[in-house]
Amino acid sequence: MDKGLAVLGVFVKIGKRPNANLNFFFDHLDEIENPGVLVELPKVNKYPFLPKNTSIFYRYQGSLTTPGCYETVAWTVFRDTITISQSQMDKLRSLHTDSTKTFLVNNYRPVQKCNGRSIISC
Repeated sequence: MDKGLAVLGVFVKIGKRPNANLNFFFDHLDEIENPGVLVELPKVNKYPFLPKNTSIFYRYQGSLTTPGCYETVAWTVFRDTITISQSQMDKLRSLHTDSTKTFLVNNYRPVQKCNGRSIISC
């Protein structure tokens, strides 16, 4: 693949306490009232969004998870998770996808067949 996207995938668990390392992100979600609204965050460090151990992961060539689902993505999915609280998850799920006020929930895509592609475990 010559051109495309590299995507980092992280699984999120619901824990008992808020993830204080992500407060800078969650504190700004209230500013987003409508789709397409741009909210400027302070300089974003990617590490709070990643698990502590990033040395164990799975990698494969795949596609975007949104239409047109173009097969232009090099996926890296980490084995370990990060944790957020239920209240932080509720904030994410209070966001709307469009002007019809459709909530941003169940936005996952069904698992796809490998179609001959390899999944590398590191």
